[in-house]
Order: sequence, then C-alpha cells, then structure tokens
Amino acid sequence: MEQEAPRRKRRLSAEDKWQIFIEASAKDAKVADVLRRWRIDSSQLTRIRTQVKEGALTQLKKGPGRNPKDSEKEALRNEVSRLEGAFKEVSIENTLLRKNRAGLDRCPPRDASPR
Repeated sequence: MEQEAPRRKRRLSAEDKWQIFIEASAKDAKVADVLRRWRIDSSQLTRIRTQVKEGALTQLKKGPGRNPKDSEKEALRNEVSRLEGAFKEVSIENTLLRKNRAGLDRCPPRDASPR
C-alpha cells in the first residue's frame, strides 16, 4: 500500500474566512458542501465562526464615537498650533530686543546729571 502524503494546512485569508462563514450561514446551505468546496474540515469552520463572533463583539463593544486615535491626533494638532503661536511671539520679541539693543549701541551715552 502507498502512504498518503501528509495534508498541508491551507492558509485562508480573512476574506476567504468571511466568505466561508457567509456560505455556511446561509439558510439553505449544506455545511458538508461548503466544507468540501473549500477543502476544510469542520474544526476549521468552528474556528472561523468563533473568530467572526469575537471580531464582531470587539467592534460592537467600542460603541459610537470617534476612534481614540482621532482624538489623540486632534490634541496633537492643537498642541502644534499652540507651540507655533508661542514660537512666533518669542521670535518677534527677540527681533524687537535685538533692534532695541542695536539702537542703544548706536546712541551716545546719556549724561547722568540732572539738568
């Protein structure tokens, strides 16, 4: 007798798993036909169903609203804007101080005695 080569596990993409789930969940679907068509066994289908359920529950638990990363990005944008404004103010102040200093250096010294 010939020995069969060991079956290699088939790597299914997320899209394939979703398609298998949809086909197996259809009202008139025969699970055996789906398993045969996709060349998977029932334990793989069970695992796919579990993954779909966990994924759905995770997404549904998030609730409505913005993605937390969006609010973090917004806060960072606000901080950048605030810092840019502060930088502009300091730059203007520095420029004025330099001009003032340059003007003082050119002026003759004042007489300290009162007139």
